[in-house]
Amino acid sequence: EYNKSIHSPKFNGEKFIYFSASYQPEALTNINAGFYSDHFQVLDILSNVIPNDWLIYYKEHPATFSTLPGFRGSLVKSKQYYDRLKSYGNIRLMSTNTKTTKLIDASKFVATIGGTVGWESILRGTPTLSFGSSWYHDCKSVFVIKSIDDAKKAVNKVIDGYIPDQEDIL
Repeated sequence: EYNKSIHSPKFNGEKFIYFSASYQPEALTNINAGFYSDHFQVLDILSNVIPNDWLIYYKEHPATFSTLPGFRGSLVKSKQYYDRLKSYGNIRLMSTNTKTTKLIDASKFVATIGGTVGWESILRGTPTLSFGSSWYHDCKSVFVIKSIDDAKKAVNKVIDGYIPDQEDIL
């Protein structure tokens, strides 16, 4: 179902944010994420705070569909989950083969539920909105999102040209 609905990214033609979906079940996204363990909570907030001409590029965690021994995914997302994703007017599903670094570099910002992609984004100089709880939240250049108001303020800063502080990151 996921692969039937993927889009090709338009790195030069669309304004987008990159949402890297979390692997579930996993401690980081089922315990540390708290209220935000439900991806739709995050996607609802993002859909409502980004400008109308921006999209959300949603990429499923690659391990979700893995069939490799020792890396077999434990799929907890149903067909209805993906049908609901497709019902958003501003979400585009990306292939799990799409290079994460290209998505990070071309995005307006990265949104994550505390995943590694948030840290990768910060290191690459791309603003990061992080929901839930993560080890890198002490970095002042990360937007830690606890409410829709936090998300609105962060998006407005990004629109105004916010760039992560490299000294803070170091």
